[in-house]
Amino acid sequence: MGPVMPRWVVHPDQEPSKQAQALAEQVEKDGGRALALYRDPVGEHWQIFCLLPMAKVEPTPYQRDLSPTHVKRLQEVVGNKRFSGGAFAPILRRVDKFLKGTFPKTLAEREERAARVAEADEALARVVARLKKRGISHPYVKNFVLARTTPLTRQRKTLPSFDQTFKKLSENLESFDVSHVRYEDIQRAGLMAAPAPS
Repeated sequence: MGPVMPRWVVHPDQEPSKQAQALAEQVEKDGGRALALYRDPVGEHWQIFCLLPMAKVEPTPYQRDLSPTHVKRLQEVVGNKRFSGGAFAPILRRVDKFLKGTFPKTLAEREERAARVAEADEALARVVARLKKRGISHPYVKNFVLARTTPLTRQRKTLPSFDQTFKKLSENLESFDVSHVRYEDIQRAGLMAAPAPS
């Protein structure tokens, strides 16, 4: 086949190492495609950017199996409610916008907003716990409560600020009366919100 390196080399004035050239040729022989050879600007090592045939690639153990350490870490993160924003996504989509300025300048405000969401999440968890104590347990219960406590309505033409929204949401959650909630109401609301089967 012969060397075809010049078309791949990002810096044609620099000759790739013989080892990099041999590896690029081996990629081509194995049915892959060496798209570019370039020199890493930090370590100055030659790198190959290539496409490899899927049948010739074996996943590393990390890609194939989760280690016990990763499973434990994932459980801790989920347990710490770092992913609690899911229930609040419809509200966040409407009132949380990009902040003007660089990240270091907006970090403090982002942290304050995260604290407000966490505060609302804790209030929501207390409402759900009160409902469970009454014997009401349903996968849609969080969404049901949020739909009845959100300060955002579809009729509003102007939206309140992020802070106003989450302050009012937390207040609404704290004053939510669980005694009027029936399991059938949550079940009906969950059925109406569920997507149609495909």
